[in-house]
Amino acid sequence: MAAAGLACGRLGFEAHSGACGTAGSPCDGGGGPDAPGGDGGGPDAPDGGGVALVPCFAPPVSLSPCASSRCVTPRPVAAALGDLDGDGALDVVMGDDYAGIVAVRRGAGDGTFGPPTDYTIDWDAQEVRIADLDEDGVPDLAAVSWGSTGVKFYRGLGGAVFAEDLAIPGPSTPVALDVVDLDGDGHLDLVTGGEDNRIRVLLGTGGGAFAAPITLIDVTNYYAVATADLDGDGRLDVVTADGGTTVTVLLQGAAGMTFTPTDVTVPAGPHGIVSGDFDADGRADLAVAAAWAGRVEVLLGDGSGTTFAARGIDVPPAPIWLTAGDLDRDGDLDLVATHADGGRVSVLVNLGAGAFTESQAIPLATAAGGGSIHSLAKSALGDLDGDGYLDVVTANPAGAELVVLRSAPAAACPAP
Repeated sequence: MAAAGLACGRLGFEAHSGACGTAGSPCDGGGGPDAPGGDGGGPDAPDGGGVALVPCFAPPVSLSPCASSRCVTPRPVAAALGDLDGDGALDVVMGDDYAGIVAVRRGAGDGTFGPPTDYTIDWDAQEVRIADLDEDGVPDLAAVSWGSTGVKFYRGLGGAVFAEDLAIPGPSTPVALDVVDLDGDGHLDLVTGGEDNRIRVLLGTGGGAFAAPITLIDVTNYYAVATADLDGDGRLDVVTADGGTTVTVLLQGAAGMTFTPTDVTVPAGPHGIVSGDFDADGRADLAVAAAWAGRVEVLLGDGSGTTFAARGIDVPPAPIWLTAGDLDRDGDLDLVATHADGGRVSVLVNLGAGAFTESQAIPLATAAGGGSIHSLAKSALGDLDGDGYLDVVTANPAGAELVVLRSAPAAACPAP
């Protein structure tokens, strides 16, 4: 049995034959624009004399999530990383479930962050993305808010400063968002899902303008969306989960914005979805957080986009969100899971060929009243301190905090 925590410890696992460089940069729902760049160009993971060593994490560092007078009892739920001011250091953007705030904190490049600058949103910011929506070379922000209508667009002014929210008319009650060039025309599009029982796409037309929303599917509630080329035809497909027992794959056809749905049965409560090549076979796979089953289901694709081999890992309690990245620098994508209402982060290390270790939990702070029925605590991965290893930033609504977990090579950590 693996150790229960990773904070300043060292864990060893059997070596495997996965080739370095076969996995892409960390993805969040299909490699959207806010995914921080690759593996940071640092050294390869030490072989440890035949044992692959997993980077350890320093003790969690708690950050105040926002500074506004509205932020009396914060419940941060979303996090995104990107270089907002062009200084080479990753900055963090947080969405709050209770205060109606999107907060920006500038990174110093050493794993620390400056004070938050708050921007209002009409209610709870469930998803935040970083992307150049208006194509001016300056990063912008997009966010969706439960109980609102459309997508909120914060135009970047440079220096990590943004114009206050500009509403893009669109779906009602959105809770999921991906920002990708879905139709391949060179303009970023917005893919949304929510409690209005629809997956919709707003096609970008250039300069930060978007066409009227197109409904891709209309069945039930959708709490997450991801995009990936699942059938290898060069077109991005859409994946969503309904929170019940179904993941729906929408394969994009050759004709403009036509999609064919296929349902995949998974354990109860699918919410977070992330795509990546988890078995390094050159074909896109999926990983799903099945909250109510307490499992992460890895779906290994065969290239058809409709058939998957399932491998489940117990990740109790209630894993709600997933991010993927190469934490141990061995060329395989690992998984980081957050849990409903927060309170912990779980790490699943890829052993190669799509097999993962048992989950290893890193406890976070909890406080009375820290949860929420909408608290899909979300995280992001990126090299915050320039050491070549991915760090974790996570929203922790249970502790009313934003948390930084800085990683380090296992050889640099004290023995357990």
